[in-house]
Amino acid sequence: MLLALSLCLLTAAAICLGPVAAGSGEDVRTNGERTNETGSYVDPDEYSESGDRNALRAALSDVLALRLETAVDELERGEYEAAEAVVDDVYRVRVEQYRTIVDATGGYDSEDRPVDEPTPTEAFDRAGIDLRTLITALEAYDETQREYERAIERGDEETGLDRARELDVLAADVAAANESVQKQVAAADPVTDVDLDASSDRLETVDRRIQRELADVRSSQFETTTMTADADADAVSVTDSITVSGTVRVENESRSDDETDRWPADDPLVVEINGNGHELDDHDDGRFSVEYRPRPLAPAVDELRVRYRPSPGVDNVGSEATVPVSIEPIEPSLELESTDEVAYGETASYAVHLTAGDDAVDGAPITVSLGDTELETVTTVDGTATGEVTVPASVPAGERELSARVAVDERAIEPAVVRNQVTVRERETRLGIGSARLDDGIRVGGVLTTADGTPVRDQPVVLSVDETSVVVTTGEDGRFDETVSTSTSDEELTVNATYDGAHTNLASTSAETSVGGQRWGTLSFLPAGPVIALVVCLVVGGVLVGVWALGRFTRGPDPLARFVRSRIGPVSQQRRSIDERAVLVEESDEPNPVDDREPTDAGDSSSGDGRVDDTSRRVDELLDRASDHVSRGRPNEGVRLAYTAVRLALRSTIDDDRTNTHWEFRRRYSGPHEDELAHITEQYERAAFGRETVTEEVASDVLLDAYALVKLVDADASDDLEEISVER
Repeated sequence: MLLALSLCLLTAAAICLGPVAAGSGEDVRTNGERTNETGSYVDPDEYSESGDRNALRAALSDVLALRLETAVDELERGEYEAAEAVVDDVYRVRVEQYRTIVDATGGYDSEDRPVDEPTPTEAFDRAGIDLRTLITALEAYDETQREYERAIERGDEETGLDRARELDVLAADVAAANESVQKQVAAADPVTDVDLDASSDRLETVDRRIQRELADVRSSQFETTTMTADADADAVSVTDSITVSGTVRVENESRSDDETDRWPADDPLVVEINGNGHELDDHDDGRFSVEYRPRPLAPAVDELRVRYRPSPGVDNVGSEATVPVSIEPIEPSLELESTDEVAYGETASYAVHLTAGDDAVDGAPITVSLGDTELETVTTVDGTATGEVTVPASVPAGERELSARVAVDERAIEPAVVRNQVTVRERETRLGIGSARLDDGIRVGGVLTTADGTPVRDQPVVLSVDETSVVVTTGEDGRFDETVSTSTSDEELTVNATYDGAHTNLASTSAETSVGGQRWGTLSFLPAGPVIALVVCLVVGGVLVGVWALGRFTRGPDPLARFVRSRIGPVSQQRRSIDERAVLVEESDEPNPVDDREPTDAGDSSSGDGRVDDTSRRVDELLDRASDHVSRGRPNEGVRLAYTAVRLALRSTIDDDRTNTHWEFRRRYSGPHEDELAHITEQYERAAFGRETVTEEVASDVLLDAYALVKLVDADASDDLEEISVER
């Protein structure tokens, strides 16, 4: 199949590139006119490994997310030891591998991410650390809770109060770690197919449980307080301040002398005004005086809420009062610097500066738009937000406004907007199509680009054959592929493709080709030279053979990615632990028997590229079968096949001996990452010759290590995998 596919694609490329190189008179259009421009060279090696690396990147993100999900499941059930085991050293190794593969595949775009939000890599790393911190805090809390209950049962009030104070401190630790874990989970969620929303819900359930228990402890052990407060003015703004004064009383006679509270000298007084906290070490028997000026993003309210919030470990219950003071919003100062001329696919740079009075406004949301099209929302840091936005096709050509709007409502600053004039140029477009006759109609494939070859995405193209028309939308790479139903006659038919650029910044264009009784038709492409011709030919090659992927993974998703995703469904739906998941896999027919004999290093004695291709194909097939076995609850078979795949891929590193046992092969292997091979070999021995079944978790780790060894160590012995080694 691979050979046939290669021949088909090479034939399609030869058909396409031949006329281009020779200056063929094919029907070529640029906005309806002929042209003889040529374009730049496309290096095919640029795409040779991207499928492997991107597949590994996706698989690793799912593995990490699955571990986080499992850890949270165990944590919610109180199985802290099991939860910690899931985010152990193996998790940390996977994070480092993920970090390296992300760097190798281009990192992450930061345009749509607030500056204070971690990257997915940072989120996975920090989530593991914070989960371990949360587990430790929960273990300490639960143990202290048991000690508290035992003290209360035996009537030991002093110990009970001490443990209540400790619980108050530990609950604050739990809340802080829980909040951080949820932040990391939210940042990691967009890059994985594992649904982490449920994990966030479970973390909130844990936090509510702690707060509910602590509320009971506080009400029975801590002293009740009352607060009074007033202010020296009835209005305040970002540019003016007021003084809020008041008293916090502890309702405990043992703390009073002549009706005056004596506040413990070592207890700080924490007063919160409209959500803004003030810790006061200098207070006089619970009396306080605070100068208050609202922050720019503080809620605009008609009265101030003043709260006493005891520090963790202080055995008082909080109290609050309201003061009739309104916050009057002010108009902020907003400045915008930006690019003055852009076109489709180009970037428009901007810098926004926001101040309120003399203060830079931090954390304000700024929405950037071009014309009527909203491009992105960013957040100010120290009053400034900068960025670059890509111009979409939806912005009509002509004089437009690039605007920055302070997207706030009912805050201490008013909404504001600033606009700069920007010229949006119209770009010429090119449309290339090819067609093939199928039993159910005419299949048409093509690509829409700008004149210089930039793909045009998310745009409608009308395909017309005979009297039938359909509308397709271009993909991320500008390509489209659709079958148009027609009569079954063998007469020659004309295939038209039309792009209408009205109300966009792209010019209209069209192309046509014809298809007769043969199985495929002629080609129509627009000569940005070999660039567009090659793209169109690859599209048409995909049409002819039914294949779009041109990398090494021509058989569909990589084995590991399918394996990981095969575990996600039961995990997300059934909420089971790792050990329980083996019984949740889909039942299927019995597998083909796996040969229990020792894998050998004997193989095809032929040489040349054919053998390399055949070996690569066989390795992929073995990994594919291994992933299927593991996902269907047969981890032993999966481990054995994964080992066989690794051995087949690495056999060229062993000189002159084709009868090695598995440990002989391991000892004689002299390539990189011997520890990984040793781990795979050890688990293979357990799976092939042991009496017990290896766990699904172990099998998944073996498969991941096998996949990394096979896919990231090149045939020329370059050590790509060396980059993802970590200190252990």
